[in-house]
Amino acid sequence: MELDPKTAFVWGPDDLMELPRQGLLDLGVPADKLPDEDWVPRRLAGFYDADAIPEPLGAFSVIQLRAGATTIDAKLVVLGILPRAPEILYILDSGTGEVLQFDRNSNGVRGVNSSYRWFVEFLWQFEARKKQTGAQRFAEVLNPGFRATLNGIDPYAFQDGQWWPGVWKELG
Repeated sequence: MELDPKTAFVWGPDDLMELPRQGLLDLGVPADKLPDEDWVPRRLAGFYDADAIPEPLGAFSVIQLRAGATTIDAKLVVLGILPRAPEILYILDSGTGEVLQFDRNSNGVRGVNSSYRWFVEFLWQFEARKKQTGAQRFAEVLNPGFRATLNGIDPYAFQDGQWWPGVWKELG
């Protein structure tokens, strides 16, 4: 596994999983919505975990939506769970490339990032900021400057009703 120096700064090989790029492209995920690298994070403590997805699902499992006997043309790709609420799945909408949270209990959906590319970048930014500052908890790196950095990367993520503003409210 050859890692980009940027990735290797925050994650080692055990922290990463291979991105099934061709499979995602075949599902219709736009290429520009995928990360440039072929290795993506498995987890970010407290925020995201691809190893704890409840069976029979797993990372990059595809969910085909149905309404009664009708198959809907949308396919969702499971990315991981929210560790403190394992009923909440991170999913990738194969048609738009957006990362969403899907609550399996309420069937509610809310936006996370405009693309899987930016979701992975946010995870990297959090882990890098923690390492750069020597912080032990993510709450220690949440400040207006960091939020502005992330907002500059993906303004969609900070629109009303999205998940990231709640992270700042809860932890900041």
